[in-house]
Amino acid sequence: MDYYNRKGEPVTQEEWAERYMWEDIRVKLTEFEEQGIRVSTIWLGIDQAWGDMPAPLIFETMVFMDQELSEDDPLQYWDEFCARYPTEEVAVAEHVKIVATIQRIIDNQEPKAIEK
Repeated sequence: MDYYNRKGEPVTQEEWAERYMWEDIRVKLTEFEEQGIRVSTIWLGIDQAWGDMPAPLIFETMVFMDQELSEDDPLQYWDEFCARYPTEEVAVAEHVKIVATIQRIIDNQEPKAIEK
């Protein structure tokens, strides 16, 4: 396995473990409290890329839902959605896009998502 700091610089397993244990790995968290939906973006620090990728994929965004959705619910696609990114900047930008898409699906949901 290859290990990286948040800047994408290679580190040893020991350096990664120390950072992962003591640093806040969260990059961004958005909650749709009324719907029980959380969009979470974190720093993994371990390259999750398969095959020949130009950069290590060390950030991850996942969508979690507190309740079961029917098959015809348009939010169903997003349940347990997962995507990985090479940089914190790209991860944040994609997080914002995912949140905006979910917000559109919810269709004028009140109250709006809470950024944390």
